[in-house]
Amino acid sequence: MSTKSKETETAAADDKKRLVAIGDEAPDFELQDEEGGVHKLSSFRGRRIILSFFRYASWPVCLYNMDRLKQQAAMLEKAGIVTLCIFRSTPTMVKRVITGTNENTHTLSDLKGSVYKKFHVRPHGTIGGIKM
Repeated sequence: MSTKSKETETAAADDKKRLVAIGDEAPDFELQDEEGGVHKLSSFRGRRIILSFFRYASWPVCLYNMDRLKQQAAMLEKAGIVTLCIFRSTPTMVKRVITGTNENTHTLSDLKGSVYKKFHVRPHGTIGGIKM
């Protein structure tokens, strides 16, 4: 087996360990939004949630992905899905850069990466859905 194949196989096994499985309780967290409000994951119990992890609020790829989420906002809201967008940026930076979200989309600051660690998210970010 080539080194590249071993690396791919190891990465896939690591991903399986990292993800919250269907039926598992997601680890709770509390993060501040761009307005200073605090959001706790457990406060959304009973709702369907998309957790979207972003590197930095000002990073072009993150801005592109946020725009794609905003384009889907009406469909997500109609389906009763709440989106929590978690950034490795300060609340001030998130407020300055991210605009035009609706009441079912919350932009949260995780500057220290504590929630990234709880969910074993790689630094480049990822998107996952959970039902609370």
